[in-house]
Amino acid sequence: MIDTLEAFDVVYNPINQHDVKALADSLNIAVTNEWVSNETASIKMGFDYAIEQKKIKRERMKNQSD
Repeated sequence: MIDTLEAFDVVYNPINQHDVKALADSLNIAVTNEWVSNETASIKMGFDYAIEQKKIKRERMKNQSD
């Protein structure tokens, strides 16, 4: 008997990097299903995760004080 994972090849076209919405949607699904971390998704979107986390924290603190 052939193992299911060996019986099929999965081929897909890579996501067009110029289609930011499709990339964001795909990464959102991947994060939600715990296939990738928030950090990995952020990097794939072209952001520096550590810097963005600092900015988000600063914005939250500012919004709480307003």
